[in-house]
Amino acid sequence: MSSIENNISSVDFEMIRSVLDDAGYDASVLVEDQCLFDTAALLVTKLFLGRH
Repeated sequence: MSSIENNISSVDFEMIRSVLDDAGYDASVLVEDQCLFDTAALLVTKLFLGRH
C-alpha cells in the first residue's frame, strides 16, 4: 500500500485510518492477521481514490 499512500495527503490518510479504526481494524487485528488489515486498508483506499 505504500505506493498508494504517496498519492494521498496526510489529512486524507488520517481520515482513512480513522474509518478503519471505527470499523474495528486496529492494532490488535494487525497483530493477529496483517493480511486482513492490509486488505481492508487497500479496499478503503481504493474507495476513497475512486470518489475523487
